[in-house]
Amino acid sequence: MRKGGACSIKIPELVKREFISKVEVDSLNNLSTARKSLSDYKKKFERGSNVVEEIEKIEAMMHDVETHATKNINNSFRLWCQKHEIEILKFDESTMSMVIDDYFSGSGAFRSVKKRDDIPDSMIGYCIVEFMKKNNNVVVVVKDTAFKEYLSKLDGLKIFDSIASFLEDPESKSLIEKLDANEKDIEKIKYRLGDAELHKRFEKAILSCEDVFSSVYITEQAISGIENIGMPVFGVSINGVVELLAESVGFGRVDYIMPGHFSIEVNVKAPASVVYCSEYFNYLSLTKKRMDEVTMDSMEGGGICDLSEQRIVKVTGFMDIYFDEAIKVDELVTELKYFGLPESPIKFSLNFFEAEIF
Repeated sequence: MRKGGACSIKIPELVKREFISKVEVDSLNNLSTARKSLSDYKKKFERGSNVVEEIEKIEAMMHDVETHATKNINNSFRLWCQKHEIEILKFDESTMSMVIDDYFSGSGAFRSVKKRDDIPDSMIGYCIVEFMKKNNNVVVVVKDTAFKEYLSKLDGLKIFDSIASFLEDPESKSLIEKLDANEKDIEKIKYRLGDAELHKRFEKAILSCEDVFSSVYITEQAISGIENIGMPVFGVSINGVVELLAESVGFGRVDYIMPGHFSIEVNVKAPASVVYCSEYFNYLSLTKKRMDEVTMDSMEGGGICDLSEQRIVKVTGFMDIYFDEAIKVDELVTELKYFGLPESPIKFSLNFFEAEIF
């Protein structure tokens, strides 16, 4: 839709900063945990041995990665925005007085009087309000229930809790159909890419992408089923799928993006690393069976624990298909027989953005 000029994508500055901050904290915590494990392992060997020397080289590399973590995360986000032509909406500082007024009155995005946790949501809300003053047909994708309730009170704003639900909206479908109609053979290609037999080849190719799944990272805002963890938690994230299982891949809608580029909705159900925080007494209240499943990675002085476990999750995203836009439909059908092989001219990439915990 963006490529076809039917929409543009905006991200408020504060949403960007919250996301980058969360990724940075989680990344540094993961590095710290890995470095401690490596240090513990090193203690098992005599100093000066070849093993210790190799471990120290790895530690030096990890230190270098940690030193440049913030810069690398910011660069990665910037490149992502450039690739998808995403504009960052700056917060209008002149609206800060209205944020403060709402803070003291408990109105707007604030759930109660002087609730400091809601200040970022209020600033994001006014960022959206200011944007709406100059633009029509504004759509917001947001999962947070309380913030969504506040936004629902704004006139002229359409709200969805996921990209998938936005694309299923009748108006979105109508726009997509109009864009599709402008391109020759699009429907024929979409029909072929939705074929169940072809999906078996897609599944085989997807399950071979272990490096992609091991780096899957999804934050709490895009995770459902958190209640299945069985205790009060916060800071939940999916930090990599640890095992890929046969017949675990499902396929959904096929979308045309641009000439030579199609996208297929994909979901994969598999064991993954689920990381979260909780208070120590919540951890102690677990049954022995659950306590054996949950690992306490660390605990702060205030009694907050960093916990992790392996759970079955369903990650949802898109499989993007790329091929020479000059290729004809009949030729494409032939080439799809070799999909996933190194010599195939049809390439693909995977991107996962939502997860459900079971």
